[in-house]
Amino acid sequence: MEPSDDGPKLTYNTANKTFSFYPQFDEARYFGTKEESVTHRYCIEEISKLGKITIKSNNDFATRMGGNLITFSYKYCFPEIILQIGDNYIKPDILLYLRGPSDLALRWNRLLAVEVVVSHDLNGEKLKLMEKAKIPVLRIKANKKWGRKKEDEMSDKEKHDLRNWIKNTFKKKYTGDFLLDPKSKALLENKTIQMLELEKTEMAVQGNTYQKQIQELEVRNKKLKERNQELLLGVQKQQTAFENQARKVNSLEVENKRTTKKAKSMKKTYSYALIVLLVVALTETMIILFR
Repeated sequence: MEPSDDGPKLTYNTANKTFSFYPQFDEARYFGTKEESVTHRYCIEEISKLGKITIKSNNDFATRMGGNLITFSYKYCFPEIILQIGDNYIKPDILLYLRGPSDLALRWNRLLAVEVVVSHDLNGEKLKLMEKAKIPVLRIKANKKWGRKKEDEMSDKEKHDLRNWIKNTFKKKYTGDFLLDPKSKALLENKTIQMLELEKTEMAVQGNTYQKQIQELEVRNKKLKERNQELLLGVQKQQTAFENQARKVNSLEVENKRTTKKAKSMKKTYSYALIVLLVVALTETMIILFR
């Protein structure tokens, strides 16, 4: 389908993840001319004016993001703008260009589509196209008390009161559901960088730990060397003392041998002297007997 030249169009480039605006597009041809309720229009207008909105959600996505209250701030707001996804066209109620929170802005390439549900829920085909374009979708269900009246069914006072009611409600916090949570290429690249930085930090910490361990081992090695030197000196002293003791023992052994030899010599001399004395005594005794 080719658009005609009588309406605005914002074309999404799936390769570059960018939008291009074309001023001519036949909106009625693709989206019809169904009259919207005043509640739906006021919700879109008031959200567009706020600049930030706090959403309370209890679904799994909010839990994963760390809580059920998320405040979105946005720099630009495009109400009911036409997006071309491939050969198809969609018109989100509001397309927000996010400023924060920064982690979600990065996760979603700064885009968030807001769908205001008054009487009819989202079209499944619309969600598929949003998913194809990697655009996250926040669904807000209008308060039933706000009603579903058309423009010509309400008085000026009713319109004034309804607008103030909606404006004051969205200034606080409002319940919503996140239907799509795509991840942008920038997020994946950033996560890769973060992982590399984390690994780099861990390696640096590990390197510091190893360096500290090396220093501790060097200190221990130095102490062991000093202790080894002390033990070596002690062994050398003991060896010297042992050698001195051995020399003393050797000297005593030599002295003992000399004393033993001298004693044997003296014993032998004494034996000879004793024999001489006995011979002399025997001779004298015999002389006396034979007189």
